[in-house]
Amino acid sequence: MKLGAKVRSAIILLDTFFESAAPFDIIMAKYFRVNKWIGSHERREIAEFCYSIFRKYETIKFLTSKITNNFGRFFVLAYLKKFELIDNEKIHEIFSEKEFEVPKLTDFEHKFIKSLDSCADLPKNALLNYPIWMDAYFKRAFSKNLEEEMLALNEKASVDLRVNTLKSSRDEVIKLLSDFSVEKGKLSENCIRILSGRIGRNHSVIKNGFAEIQDEGS
Repeated sequence: MKLGAKVRSAIILLDTFFESAAPFDIIMAKYFRVNKWIGSHERREIAEFCYSIFRKYETIKFLTSKITNNFGRFFVLAYLKKFELIDNEKIHEIFSEKEFEVPKLTDFEHKFIKSLDSCADLPKNALLNYPIWMDAYFKRAFSKNLEEEMLALNEKASVDLRVNTLKSSRDEVIKLLSDFSVEKGKLSENCIRILSGRIGRNHSVIKNGFAEIQDEGS
């Protein structure tokens, strides 16, 4: 899927999220229902792109703290520049592609992405992506291990399934997940970890109640 298409969808989804009280996954599900032409593979790519932005939420919020509107566009611009390391010229090209109907950059947006070349050092909470109001709690809880713990939390979470042993077994569910790369959980005998691919609630294993998405620790 071309980056321009992901950018367009991400901007729409983020703007809707910022204007709504609904959880992001609900907003995204509604968007995909309306845009039925988006295939399952493309949906996964869009979802991954958006969740990558959310994993850097506090950093991006700090970088866009002086922005008063069009939050979706500025969030995506900051993410592309600071975390995808896409240069200004390439960003300009992405926002000029008529095929994906992404409006061209304004003069202010040009100045914004240039300003990211020399942005000031980030405060610790923005650098480690946790809200400032939790600073005292985290420092008390983690002490000298704060940075290590926050960096771990910033990593992409694993996707685990809890097998419903009333309906199936772990080995039987693994057979039904032949379209994914999986492994057995290390802590729970009822856990299956998805190593590649993104399983959704519409997958037959989930819909039929053979397993549920749940972190292995739970």
